[in-house]
Order: sequence, then structure tokens, then C-alpha cells
Amino acid sequence: MIVAYVACTATLAQLRAWELHTGTWDMGLYQQALWSWGKGRPLYESADFAQEGYASFLQVHASFVLVLLAPLYDAFPAPITLFLVQSGVVGLAALPLHRLAKDVLNSPRWATLCAALYLAWTPVIASSLFDFHVEAFLPIELFTLFWLWRGGRFKLGLVVAFLSFVTLEVAPVLVASLAVFFLWPSRRGTWDLLAALRSSNGQRSAFRGKLQKSVSALRDWTAVPRVRASVVLLLVSIVAYYLLRLFQSYWAVPLLGLPPVPANSVVAGGLIGANPGLLGLSLANLSIDLPQKIEYWVLVYALLGFVPLLRPRALLLVAPWWAFTFLGTDSATVHLGYQYGFVVACPIMIGLVLGMKIVSDRLGAPASAPAPAPASTPTHDPAWRPSSSAPHARGSSRPFLLAVFGLVIVNLALSPLDPGMQQAGFGDAYHVSYTVPPGYGAVQRVASLVPVGASVIATDDLFPLVANDLAAYSFNPYLSMYDGYLPFNSTNLPSYVLVSAQHGYEVPSWIGEKLYDTSSYGVRAAVGDSPAGGVLLFQLGYTGPPTLYRQTMDAGGAWGAGELTVSTLGSLRETPGAPGGEAVWGVPGDVGQLWTSPMLSLSSGTYRFTATVRVSALGPGSAPGPTAPVLQLGVGGFAGEPSNFSTVTFLATQPSGWVVVGLNVTVTEPEIAVVVYADQLDPGAVVETAGLQLASYTATG
Repeated sequence: MIVAYVACTATLAQLRAWELHTGTWDMGLYQQALWSWGKGRPLYESADFAQEGYASFLQVHASFVLVLLAPLYDAFPAPITLFLVQSGVVGLAALPLHRLAKDVLNSPRWATLCAALYLAWTPVIASSLFDFHVEAFLPIELFTLFWLWRGGRFKLGLVVAFLSFVTLEVAPVLVASLAVFFLWPSRRGTWDLLAALRSSNGQRSAFRGKLQKSVSALRDWTAVPRVRASVVLLLVSIVAYYLLRLFQSYWAVPLLGLPPVPANSVVAGGLIGANPGLLGLSLANLSIDLPQKIEYWVLVYALLGFVPLLRPRALLLVAPWWAFTFLGTDSATVHLGYQYGFVVACPIMIGLVLGMKIVSDRLGAPASAPAPAPASTPTHDPAWRPSSSAPHARGSSRPFLLAVFGLVIVNLALSPLDPGMQQAGFGDAYHVSYTVPPGYGAVQRVASLVPVGASVIATDDLFPLVANDLAAYSFNPYLSMYDGYLPFNSTNLPSYVLVSAQHGYEVPSWIGEKLYDTSSYGVRAAVGDSPAGGVLLFQLGYTGPPTLYRQTMDAGGAWGAGELTVSTLGSLRETPGAPGGEAVWGVPGDVGQLWTSPMLSLSSGTYRFTATVRVSALGPGSAPGPTAPVLQLGVGGFAGEPSNFSTVTFLATQPSGWVVVGLNVTVTEPEIAVVVYADQLDPGAVVETAGLQLASYTATG
């Protein structure tokens, strides 16, 4: 099962990368941080540097475990390395979970059921497909720690706890809750303690005797090795949490030789803080997306048949993450398809094992391992297949076993492994197909034209292709708020700019206006068609011809009314007599944009677009004059190029029936994100559009 899990999740994660669904957060920044370690920079990544001024990822997340991973990435600096590591450590976490379940349930087969539910659990699979995250190391660490602690191997457990502390700053909180779990008395012990503290009939002597008994019981409780060890573990977790905070805030700069952090910077998305305010937690946040929060927690428990809730004491393990999700504002923590499935798996899967013990006991499983059967007697596991001495258990276990297998199937069906769940409204992991997309190889070749060490800034989806470079930066949705930390401006431009059509909106105006200024940039290479649309590589000072890949527009194209993007001032209607049987209608009495074409990628040349339209008067008394402009066809491209338009008068559209109007466009350099649009200009006219065609193309250059 582990091998199947690693193979499936690592393969689909790689497919997401080929489809350009990975991005700066969180694929590219991990690539750059790991790559920079081998170049003498302590986990430097430009994403958080440009956003907040941090010169090391360790100032954002205290993930020292990345130092151990850096040599492997330096030897094999490709995304598949990180995907295999992530899927590998998540899959291998099933081993300590299986050992824990085997010890608790006294049955390897029931333990295998627990491991199967973990490996098939939708949140875990979805998290494994979402880029790369250091949270992936937490399940194997926390499962191992709980197993060792329960078995009394406290020294080795402390070593595992330390490894979790240097993985992510949320680990000390989870470990502290684990220590509290082992310190918390059982339900029967709690009632005994409360009964001992209760006075009888108000008699002081009776109360004194009960108090003495309670003190004696408390002394006996603290004499238990596991209790003393758990107290140490709790204290160590608290100290570790605040030491990590001190490192991030004060010690990282002098110890790592980093430049000072800007005074107004905050830990971006950090899970660490000296108080709830620094964590962004507040009771006022409880109402934010409350239905979504409740729905998420009900779903994650329902996908395990609510079995973890059978052991209420196990709720101590998950309580800190409950608080973080309900009192925080990050909606990603309560969505499938993000990295937080790794975090929630740690306490809930332990709760699953403990809840399974309740189920197995009720179904007749023994409290301790059965004695070995004679050699001549076939052995069996009572927890899986009860013996004839307990016929009621055999009959009652079968429905539960079927329910477990059903849960496995349901989890797989709701995960990104199911093609039907793609684009289902969940997180980014639910954006993947099952074939290698055409065009990725061309984009990769274009990105490889950027020399190592050259300064380059790329859109969010293309940054992972150039992340193995200390001088690589990313455009991103947050950059406009923090671009004061970028080393570039309108007078200090990067050597290369890599842009995709789907993310062209990220490019700010200060550099966008330079891209088609021939005194600044030239198009070094272009891809006409890729998973992210057209892709352009601009090179500072380049004056030669561009290298072109996958030019798909040269042969022409046509789009019916249903393929146009209709604006709020237009509507798509069935229209008898129209070519294709439908048309985009303008709102009567209004003016504005009616529709836009799909985004096009155009190589250098002259294009002629034609639209099939019909224009009528709104009413007899409101007909436009013969020379009144009623329709404008225009074209706009990335960074403002090209920007041609053509105006059509009422007279020119008056021959009976549908008429064809044209627009000529000249493209001097390859363009992406080009759209043709139509505007209704006269409130007395009603414009109908049946389709758009690329009528002709003549190459230049």
C-alpha cells in the first residue's frame, strides 16, 4: 500500500508541475531555498525576501530539517526529487501507525485497516499533491513519538520529539498536547479523584482523610515513569516553542550572518508567536467562515466513520489545531487540497487507532494478545475473524469491516485520484489531469534560455522553472503591496522577464510598459500554446529575432457566439437564422463592452479578424443616424500591445440580414493574452454577434 501511495501521489504531483499548476508558494520557494544552501546562502528564497525582507526561510518557518534535505536536492535539483521525498515520508508514516495500532489492537490485520484508512484518507492524498511542504514530515514524527511513548521508550521518544521541533514550529504544540494526553488520568481515575476530594456530610475529619488519600494517590501517580517522562516532554515542548520564536525574531540574523529584518515585517503565515495576537488568533475570528470550518471538521471525521470520537480523551491531541482553525482567518486550513491535511492527520489518526480499540472490544476482540495455539491447530486473529467460541463477535464484526472498506473507497473517490473530482471547488491539489500536457517541454526550453546567475523575474506559475537561481524573483498577487523589497525598478531592470498569458495580470505597470519598448527589451523566445497559455521571454537589450515554439494561430481560427466571453452588458441567446443558431445580444438602451474573444497568442505578422453581426434600431423613433458609430471592434494585448480598433457605422450594418465587419491588426513582436472585443456604442441600437473569425494571417520578419 505504501508503494502504491508513493507511486500515485508522486506521479500526479509531477503532472501538476508539468501542467504549470505549481507556483512560487509553495513549490518555487522551497526549490530556491534548498538550492541556495549549496551555494553558501542559508535557505535563501526571494519570495519572502521580496514580500517581507526576510533573507532566509528559517526566519519564516524554523524548518531546520531542510538542511538535511538540501544535499539531496543539490545532487538532483528537480521538482520530482521533492515530490518523491514528500510522498515517501508521508507513505512511510503508515509504518509507525501500523505498529502503534498493532500494539493497541493486538491484531496485525486490524492494524492494517488503520494504515489503509490513513493512506486512503482524502486530506492526506490531497495534501501530497499540493506542491511541496515541510508539514509532510510531521505524521511520521508524531506517529513514531506516540508509539515510542506508549511503549515506554522515552529517551528515543525525546530524540524523535527534537526532530519534530526542527521540522516546523507547530510541532512543539502538537507534542505538548501529546504529553498532556499521557498525563491526563483515565475517566475512572478522574472520578475517583473527584470523589476523594468531596467531603462527606460536612465532617472535617472525613474531608481530611479523603484529602490525605488524594495526596497519596497523587504521589503514586507521579511515581509512574510515564508520568514523570510526560512532564519532562511537556516542559521541553514549551521551552522549544519559545526558543524557536527567539531564533526567528532575534538570533537568526547574527547566527546566520543575515541582513537585519525590516522593522515593519511580520512572520508571513507563521504558526509561532508569543501570544494569540501574534498568531492572528481571536475570538472575533470565530464567526469568519464558521459554516466552512464546521463543515470541514465534520467531513474529516466522517471520512473516518467518526471512529476517533469514540475515545474522548484523544480530543486532547486535536484541541490545539481546532483552536488554530476556528480562531484564525486562514481559510486554507479548513479546505481540502492544501498542506494542512498533514497537520490534522497527526492527532486524528492516533485517535482513529484508539477509537478502533473501542470498536474491537465491543466486537469481541481480546484485551491482550491471545496465547499461541498448538502447532496442529490453525491460528487466527480473534479481532479479525472471531473463533467459534464467540459466534456473536463474528457476526457483528462483518458489517464493520465492510464499512471500513467502504470508507476507503469513499476517501479515494473524494480525493484528486478521482478524475471526477477535478475542479470540484476544493483546494489547489484538485487541479490535475492524467496525461502529460503538450507545450510544457517548449516552456521548459524557453526557461532554460535564462543563464544561471542572470537576474530574472517570472510570473507565479513559471517561477519554479527558474527557481534554481539566486537572482530569480517572482511576480505574485501580493507583490504590489511589498514591492519596496524588490531589487528592481524602472531604472534598474532585470535581465530577463518570463511571463505567461494566464498570469500576465501580475506584471506591474513600471515594468510592463518597458517590455515592448525596443530600447529596453526584445522578445527572446515565445511559446504559442502551453498549459498556461502563451509564454514570452523578454531579454534586456535583445534585438534579434525571437525563437518560436508551438505557434498555433497561423492557420486561422473561428469562435461561435457560445465560445465568446459575454460581459454583463451582453447576453447569449438562441437566435433563429443566426450562423450557429445563437448570438450575443447587447442590452437595449445601454452602451459598453459586449464580449471578448478567448486569449490568443500571436506571432509577428498582419492579422484580419472578422465578426458576423446584425444591428437594429431599438425603436422607430430612436434609430441612429446613418453615420452614427454603433459598434467598435478592438484588440488588446499583454502590456498594451497591440491596441488596434475599428469603428462601424449604422449605415454599414444595414444591408438585410447578417453582415461581416473586419478589424486589421499588426503585431510587431510575438504577443500573448491577446483578446478581440466588441463595444456597443449607441443606446438606440441593438447589436447581435453570431461569431468571430481569424480571416487571414500574413507573417512578417
